[in-house]
Amino acid sequence: MAIDKELLDQLLAGRDPDEVFAEDRLLDDLKKALSERILDAELDEHLEDERAGGAAIAATAIRRNWF
Repeated sequence: MAIDKELLDQLLAGRDPDEVFAEDRLLDDLKKALSERILDAELDEHLEDERAGGAAIAATAIRRNWF
């Protein structure tokens, strides 16, 4: 998957090219933002799985106690 050229133009607008790779600048900010996005997605998926599994366990317990 390629990154849209217009998005890159927006990210680089008005920046000194040397600044992009400097410590704590654009590249580091992008890595941090991508890492947080990935971790958030993983956590959301984990919590959804946990909720779904918890609901199934609760339904089984209710059925067991009901019948």
